[in-house]
Amino acid sequence: LVVLIYFMENDKSMKTKTTPYLLLFCLIISCFLILGCTTRDIKDHEKEFLITVNELEEYGVVIDDPSEAESFQVKRNLDGSTEIEYEYDSENDSSNADILWLKSEAEVLGSVELASTAFEDRISAYKIGAFLGNSEVEIIENPELFTLGNENYSAYFEKDGKKLGNLLVTRKGDTVFSLLMIGFYFDEPELLHELMSPKLR
Repeated sequence: LVVLIYFMENDKSMKTKTTPYLLLFCLIISCFLILGCTTRDIKDHEKEFLITVNELEEYGVVIDDPSEAESFQVKRNLDGSTEIEYEYDSENDSSNADILWLKSEAEVLGSVELASTAFEDRISAYKIGAFLGNSEVEIIENPELFTLGNENYSAYFEKDGKKLGNLLVTRKGDTVFSLLMIGFYFDEPELLHELMSPKLR
């Protein structure tokens, strides 16, 4: 809709009798897409898909009470897929002076084919997001870091040659799992496999 309005204002040829109908059509589609995505509270069994900051305790990350800085969300998309999300951000945690950001996601799709497409799309989105968010942060791929699942992608976030965190995307059947961390990272595949294996099961 925004793009259409821009061209209307800058291209006289678009200012025709059909323009109001195009605007109305775009508005209806936009509303349909927005209303088609619903959110709800997470259920206990859905949390089993996600990595939370408390699960990093055995790897040396100890946070007394992360509750004020963490959030859960479940989204039901128009295409029938379900996205289960968890996020922890130390900027919102008054008890944690260390920098730590963790995002864990699981997207359950209707088929293996849809999940495979979503797997590729998610990797591309994360790469674009990292590029737009901070040009100094690089994504350095390391295929040996994580090898579980039907399809997998693993990398480090790096700045000036220093590791900042991990990026992991993996598909198991019709579900795509994602794990992003800044402020802590795994560089031993065995430990990352140990962390993620229960989620994939």
